[in-house]
Amino acid sequence: MGREDRPTDDQYYELTFRGDLFSQGDLFAEVPRTYAALAEEVTVEGSEGGRRFLSGPLEPGFAVLLTPSCSMGGACGRYSHSIRTLAPLIPVQALLESEVLNPEQLNAAKRHDGLINYMFMPGHVPSEMPHSLMLLYMPFTIEHKLLMRTSRRVAQLTQTGMQQLQRKLVWFWSGFQLDRAWLQPPLD
Repeated sequence: MGREDRPTDDQYYELTFRGDLFSQGDLFAEVPRTYAALAEEVTVEGSEGGRRFLSGPLEPGFAVLLTPSCSMGGACGRYSHSIRTLAPLIPVQALLESEVLNPEQLNAAKRHDGLINYMFMPGHVPSEMPHSLMLLYMPFTIEHKLLMRTSRRVAQLTQTGMQQLQRKLVWFWSGFQLDRAWLQPPLD
């Protein structure tokens, strides 16, 4: 377990939506990615040159829904509660330019999705989202109605994409790396 290659770029996104209700792993554009924070940037000392992390607030942009589908679901095709948790997506190029990410780290992300605090997301051409990293360490919450009013759902993850999301969430929250094949998230 551990260093398996990440899925190929063409294995992440569905061609059409599976239904009207939101599901974990849905990709949104134009999300108001507010995050209460004082710092614009956080540096952790102790590693070579320090490790740098972005902090908020962020401009509106792309984000991925992290709220589990079963937690949102209710009776008769309605939602059971109105709070959603998302993780912001930041273009790889912006992270390289701000020196939060170096070329060696980018290679690890592209090959193995090997950065614990981030998930590599390939570009999504129809929405014009470039290759990006999901900031797993910086989830934020938003009310469903505000998400509906300000944002638009542009993609859903495939089964393979959902397995990779689950794999990254398990690794980030627990420190354990599982093989994708062990994970069978529902696509509802």
